[in-house]
Amino acid sequence: MDERPLNPQDSDWRDILQFTQIFRAFRIAIRPSKLLLALAALLLMYAGGRLLDVMWPQKYIDQGYMVRQDVQTIFTTVAPPFASFAHNQINNFEFLTANVLSGDWSFPGGAPGATARFVLQTPLEYWLGNKVFFSILFAWFLVVWALFGGAIARIAAIHVARDEVISPIRAMKFSARAFPSFVAAPLIPFIMVLVLGVIVSILGLLLYIPYVGPVAAGLILIVPLVLGILMMLLTVGCIAGSGLMYPTIATEGSDAFDAVSRALSHVFAAPWRLLFYAAVALAYGAITYFFVRVCVFVVLWLVHFFMGWFLAGDANAIWMTMWPTPSLEKMAYSPDWTALNAGGDIGAAIASFWIYLTISLMGAYVISFYFSASTIIYLLMRRKVDAAAMDQVYLEPADDVLPDTAEEGAIAPKSPAPASPTTDTPGTAAGQPPQPNA
Repeated sequence: MDERPLNPQDSDWRDILQFTQIFRAFRIAIRPSKLLLALAALLLMYAGGRLLDVMWPQKYIDQGYMVRQDVQTIFTTVAPPFASFAHNQINNFEFLTANVLSGDWSFPGGAPGATARFVLQTPLEYWLGNKVFFSILFAWFLVVWALFGGAIARIAAIHVARDEVISPIRAMKFSARAFPSFVAAPLIPFIMVLVLGVIVSILGLLLYIPYVGPVAAGLILIVPLVLGILMMLLTVGCIAGSGLMYPTIATEGSDAFDAVSRALSHVFAAPWRLLFYAAVALAYGAITYFFVRVCVFVVLWLVHFFMGWFLAGDANAIWMTMWPTPSLEKMAYSPDWTALNAGGDIGAAIASFWIYLTISLMGAYVISFYFSASTIIYLLMRRKVDAAAMDQVYLEPADDVLPDTAEEGAIAPKSPAPASPTTDTPGTAAGQPPQPNA
């Protein structure tokens, strides 16, 4: 037995304090490849929503007013559905980050309540107000999420497990091949709940039978109650484990049913550990988001200042009209179109495109961080529940793997290439030797 004293320098603190692995998410999420994919996803979701606003008949637009004093948002005019939804969600997110940074973790007014409002309450409110519109909108979101979110999760899985980087093109090819699984994974739990709900509804038809019906309904009420428990477990488990589904497919190369199964097993096997990891990711994400926001603001302010440094008189007035001085609290703006001539209108429109594209990088970072942190949390949960090593990840055939990428800089493989060419088969973890034939 080795009785040498333990030297802390010989220990890997990421193994001792496993949650510190989550702190790798910023370095992974900030890479240009993931930011570009996240930015493309954000722009596609926004473009789809605005197009739906334009195409939707005015008479079907919900005329209700959204009054949300808790996030200092009061809608005093009727807005198109997506524009109203996007504006409300942006305010919800800002309210969420403000609560996290201020240390307000109370419920329901603090960070947990703000998270529930951003993720569940507001989307549900808008869907109930205009079911057809938001069903189409959320279906479009799911398609974009499946393609680009799956690609980001794939890059993050390879990066975290093997410290290697694959190109966005290879990641998009992977998500395209696994597209049905990425789309189906979030839908399967809701379909299962719907099927169970239909069964309960059919049992409720017994009440149409005179005299005997109420008695029969009372006798078999235990069946709907059991089905209700199953529906509750599916709903809670899949909402809590929804962030683990895409990382499962990206890491294991598996299908939607495996993603749902692993999500449920990880949630119910170690719920408090998952909750702790989620809280760490939320706090760390809010801090890094504020850092990214400050960086974007500095870029905008410096450009605005130096572009107008030598301007005076009418030229300076035109410049300030085209783009008012940005602030950290409010980077969004709207030019005073009535004060500009034709050339000024065109210039302001083009400038707005580039400025808002830069501002959108903050949203792209949020998406990239979400999938990067979710992938790390999945690997940590898999290590706890399934006793699987962090570096086990499904690899595609050798011609689809890019251990070195010019886009991110060459990264040497972790192990030397084998003497004879071999390929990993689906479901085989990286680093495990092939099994001999019987």
